[in-house]
Amino acid sequence: MRKILLSLSAAAVACAASATINVEYQWNNVVNAGDAVMSTVNSVATAPEGDYYVGASFAKSESVKWGDTDLTPSEEMTTAYQRNWTLGRISSDGTMKWHITAINANIANNSLRVAQTPDGGVVMMANATFNSNAGGGAPELMKFTDTKGNAVTLELNNAPEEKSPYAGVLIKFSADGEMEWNSVVGADGYESAGKFDANVVSFNALAVDSEGNVYAGGVYKTALVLGDNQESRFAINLGVESNGKVTNNGDAFIARFDNTGKNTGFLTSSASAPYAAKESLSAMTIDGNTLYCALIVDGAENLKYNLFDVETEVSSDFAANIVYGKVDLSTFKCTEAGALTANKTEISASHNAQIQNIQAIGDRLYISGSNNGALEQNGTTVASSSSNKLENTTIAVDPATMAATTAYVTNSDNIGNDFYVIRDTENGKVYTIAYQLTGTFGNLYQFEEDGTLDQAYVLASGTSNMTPALFNNDTKQLLVPMYAKGLAGLGGTEAATETFGSFHGFLTSFRLPDVTTTGVTDVTAGDAADAQAEYFNLQGMMVKNPAAGTLVIRRQGNEVSKMIVR
Repeated sequence: MRKILLSLSAAAVACAASATINVEYQWNNVVNAGDAVMSTVNSVATAPEGDYYVGASFAKSESVKWGDTDLTPSEEMTTAYQRNWTLGRISSDGTMKWHITAINANIANNSLRVAQTPDGGVVMMANATFNSNAGGGAPELMKFTDTKGNAVTLELNNAPEEKSPYAGVLIKFSADGEMEWNSVVGADGYESAGKFDANVVSFNALAVDSEGNVYAGGVYKTALVLGDNQESRFAINLGVESNGKVTNNGDAFIARFDNTGKNTGFLTSSASAPYAAKESLSAMTIDGNTLYCALIVDGAENLKYNLFDVETEVSSDFAANIVYGKVDLSTFKCTEAGALTANKTEISASHNAQIQNIQAIGDRLYISGSNNGALEQNGTTVASSSSNKLENTTIAVDPATMAATTAYVTNSDNIGNDFYVIRDTENGKVYTIAYQLTGTFGNLYQFEEDGTLDQAYVLASGTSNMTPALFNNDTKQLLVPMYAKGLAGLGGTEAATETFGSFHGFLTSFRLPDVTTTGVTDVTAGDAADAQAEYFNLQGMMVKNPAAGTLVIRRQGNEVSKMIVR
């Protein structure tokens, strides 16, 4: 079928913005699995026609609701560690259009991620676990029925004597919720290291490129089995003590799968030197033909860390170093890497750092997380907290040089983790969304582009944690997942939610009408009629063949417009 582009606007993508925060509360929904049952909204992604994909998880429950929508009840679970999941497509007003809820599953909390694919579908990622002491055949990871009535059971394909306590799962669904493929990534047993923690695979980060290739990043020990390909085994050199405990805590990896779920590539550092913490890849983002990734490395001695064959300097003494890299997707090789090394002499005697998100916006790469102490690059302090507490810290990096340029730090006592960045390309403001421990607030912080903090705006009170938010540049909607027993003061209003006896996952929508940002940075000069048209999704990622029903940005010569592909 021929694709027809319907122009919605011939105006430039960017619009005027003011220097103050303008937040309008729109709606709130909760994953309600019962007053005493905990739930979490784990991940949100854009979907076609202005909709969103949302992934959530919850503990053992007989019935679950999303707002007024009943989700499929789960069956009896077999272990105390199990959490079920639900995947849904919601409209811009929070109404559930369709959903798939696991009949029985066993996923690790906070491991679920979702991402839209170029055809308008969605990939779901999670870490599945099971009772490693149970006997019998291959462990069953999860069961569900998709929107077309197809019953699916996923199992770990390792031999019973080699089974891992964790396995990574990828599932691709169409835009209407039909499962199209799945892949299970497990770890082989490691000879004499038959301990529960000796053969682990853990997915932590998810990204999709314009061709529909899926990238899953995380950490593993011993050897991986990628999907059904038993020959796709990647081993690392581990030392094993006499008691069978593996001395190395694992190695970071990125696995690539094509748009049919077949494994087509693998990156790992294969580090043999011991580290104090898992070298676990924490965050990824794709900008055009480049994948950017970031992780934390805790060096146990003076070391040079090898990030996918590119060497970086890291500090010693169990201090948390932020390492980040650039991967060329055409060759699937890491071309450059950088590091923010820890300086424990400033502020904190026990330096710590965390990463929650990485984003490419215009001409900057933003690494978001938290930090106590100081972070340096080439002997120069880049970011420093004001206390021994973890404080919201976002580092801007120049992708061309991989050098850190600016730090955005709230410098307030008892601050929690920083999860997201918005950059206003018109007025030069930078916004971060974060959880503040003191008073348990979800805040939106406004910075000058040079890192000066202007003001903070309370999105909600009562929140205990936040997961990565999503800003839709087309609708100006800010979707913020929060974890709380109840929320109040939503968007400065008197709106409050029902109060529960346990923590629940909330998804709250705000509108930021004065903020605009896009990754489409430069309009090509010249006659539009003679120039080749290029298409981008609303996050600025180039899409070579946009799917029908997808809202895209079309750039041709000196003209930019928003269009729906028909």
